[in-house]
Amino acid sequence: MKYFGTDGFRGEANVGLTVEHAYKIGRFVGWYYGANRERKARVIVGKDTRRSSYMFEAALVSGLVASGADAYMLHVIPTPGVAHQTVEGCFDCGIMISGSHNPFCDNGIKLVNSDGFKMDEDVLELIEDYIDGKGEVPLATGNQIGATVDYMQGRNRYIASLIASANFSLQGVKIGIDCANGYIYAPVEGKVDGKHLYNFILLYDCKTLKYTGIYYDMSSEYLTDGIPWCAIDRENGYLYTSQFHNVGEILQYDLETMTFLRAIPLEEKLDRIQGGSVYNGMLYLSYDAANSTQEQIIAANPNTGSVRVEFTRYCPNYDNEAEDVCVYPMEDGSLFHVVDYDKLINANVSHYKPAEG
Repeated sequence: MKYFGTDGFRGEANVGLTVEHAYKIGRFVGWYYGANRERKARVIVGKDTRRSSYMFEAALVSGLVASGADAYMLHVIPTPGVAHQTVEGCFDCGIMISGSHNPFCDNGIKLVNSDGFKMDEDVLELIEDYIDGKGEVPLATGNQIGATVDYMQGRNRYIASLIASANFSLQGVKIGIDCANGYIYAPVEGKVDGKHLYNFILLYDCKTLKYTGIYYDMSSEYLTDGIPWCAIDRENGYLYTSQFHNVGEILQYDLETMTFLRAIPLEEKLDRIQGGSVYNGMLYLSYDAANSTQEQIIAANPNTGSVRVEFTRYCPNYDNEAEDVCVYPMEDGSLFHVVDYDKLINANVSHYKPAEG
């Protein structure tokens, strides 16, 4: 295969994989499953949160509807969600836009057949021929032009299926996640009668979400109050964490071996730290202010230990807890993404743009 490898068409966005490639894939798929068979095709499309994913989504959907197919947009969803909903919704095929664990500047387009499996190679070969200019695909006109459908109900159905499949309880267990090198790093703590008995980092496969069997026992003199969060600095090869209460230092570990490196003293103590994220060399921490409607995102310098309030946010619910923070630039200008939940187990994600100046 020239373009499609073992797991889709991958490359650096607009270098190895361009917007023209995406448009042509949409054009051929929309025609092949539709007008080619004298009917209207139904194709489902999902994406990850990379900046280029929005661009590729627009190109793919444009190609699909231009060839007469109806494009059902799941928006942001994991790759297994596209396969699941392709089968569940009886779609002709599914398309996932994701660079998986590759660098953010890369991206990929994965196609699945109506059974939710990797697209048949004979179809992929036909797509490659069309990309290379071998053959023409007619444009749909009039009422034959396809429609775009905001298919949020499909994503909700996938989430409901995941919830229904859980046959165990996580009551009393706190879990946070961070990702690097194709792994999800999940800190897991457990306690009995109010005493913490174990602190582990468990590694899950980013692609399949399955537990890899790899874990690290993080119990030490520094972690006597659980391990509520971790943050990954993939560029420098570090993992950061701390206790929940009375945080006077941030703990630094080697990401590959999980060897303890040092305790970084903070210039002032913090309390109730629930999550963290590394961005441009700074460590951003979600701060859960008990019994207050004012909560803060803290910026800590892991080199100097300096601490500052990045911004304060208003939370009208006193029971609200900031479970985690992710720092990642989005197309809409938002940078900080905070996961909240309250005692009624209502979870939501709030998005914030950086303060000007």
